[in-house]
Amino acid sequence: MFLPSLLEYSTQDLQHKITLLKNNTPKYYQLSKNPDKHTLHLHLDFVLPGFAKDRRIMTSLSPVQVIEILELSYSKDMLNLTIHLMGDVEDLLEAFKFFSQYKLNPLWEYTIFVPERYLDSWAASDRSNHNTNFNTGIWYDYGEWDTKTFEQSRHFLLMSVVAGKSGQKLADEVANKAKAVTSEHPDKQFIFDGGWSIEKDNNLSNVQIVSYSSFWNKFLEK
Repeated sequence: MFLPSLLEYSTQDLQHKITLLKNNTPKYYQLSKNPDKHTLHLHLDFVLPGFAKDRRIMTSLSPVQVIEILELSYSKDMLNLTIHLMGDVEDLLEAFKFFSQYKLNPLWEYTIFVPERYLDSWAASDRSNHNTNFNTGIWYDYGEWDTKTFEQSRHFLLMSVVAGKSGQKLADEVANKAKAVTSEHPDKQFIFDGGWSIEKDNNLSNVQIVSYSSFWNKFLEK
């Protein structure tokens, strides 16, 4: 299954994509190959301020902004949100404060991906322990996951290109290595992020693939 990314830098662009989805939901299901016809699966990427400064890239919209806009359109619909927090220690602290106080929508499923060193604090939170629709996972940047054992969590997001840098292409060697990892760990749930095309088949039951350009370019075709 493919996850359309809502990585946006203005509220106008985000609202435009949500309006497109609302007005043409059947096309979303066709392109995403989502077998669950009652739930939209969406991927929320966040380039937080400290991370953006370190990598000299733009800061995206914040979790507060994106979730508020999603609530306006989908508060009474079933959503499955995978949330990728790209941030430094201060960024993750601010995000933790927000999600600790945020009133979860009971119709939504949330899986939040943080760097490995922050997993314990997120997983130990009251929210993770008392809400069945709030999960935590680990994200690894390109070059970080090659030697991992994938024992710390059930949910993993693997970057197949360097996080935050545009214009990168997915190397065949990386794609093959990522597929091998998921085949070796069938009891885990994986997300691949970076450079994948929705025109390629994904026949692994424990894999979801994030797509931005490939999905939205196809979605906008007449």
